Amino acid sequence: MLKYASTTHEGSRTYNEDNLSISSASKYQCFVVCDGLGGHRFGDVASKTVADTFAEELSCCNDLDSYLLNSFVKAQNRVETKQKEMGAKREMKTTAVCMVANETSAVVGHVGDSRFYGFLKDGSYIRSLDHSIPQLLVQSNTITEEEIRNHPHRNMLLKVIGDKWDEPLCEISETFHINDFSAFLLCTDGFWEFINELEMIKTLAESNSPQEWLDKMVDIVNENGKTKDMDNFTAITIINQ
Repeated sequence: MLKYASTTHEGSRTYNEDNLSISSASKYQCFVVCDGLGGHRFGDVASKTVADTFAEELSCCNDLDSYLLNSFVKAQNRVETKQKEMGAKREMKTTAVCMVANETSAVVGHVGDSRFYGFLKDGSYIRSLDHSIPQLLVQSNTITEEEIRNHPHRNMLLKVIGDKWDEPLCEISETFHINDFSAFLLCTDGFWEFINELEMIKTLAESNSPQEWLDKMVDIVNENGKTKDMDNFTAITIINQ
């Protein structure tokens, strides 16, 4: 089984709209991070609804790909239902990133700008691509990847749960082999904004457990964000031991 640690924090805000869930059923493990949008109460409802949906659906998982797509669709439907019940259609939205794994393989899905990082054993890494205006600018070679972190339109998202879905807006990866990787990170933008990938890799190399790695990164996030308006931040660290 994969070893993991997690944290969620309000940052410099008075209220935390992030949520996470970590669940297991039979041979499967599921890790989810969500960043609620829309202001106090409603963003939290959206993110919790989505995180809970993934956890609840895991007991029905028979296939990684179908589980992930079905869970995203069910989460979207449940958020839409709550929007109607609470009269909060414009305010109740959330990002989501999920990794679901069995003993040998995993699949990742995301919508919005909460990220998945996979750190390969050769020292390189892969990450999910944000559904945001700055990410499009990177892909068109208008700005560099590092400039995403301070771009004035960084929070302008193109896809989230809670918007109208004429078709599933989530992006789902190909199945990959866990043993090709040494570690994984799922996190909200309030986390990755204040730590770069070189720092992630360096602290991973210096750590002997998911908790130690997470603690080292949180120290960097807090140090880099102490003079700024820090958003809520949430992260799950996973090490393949």
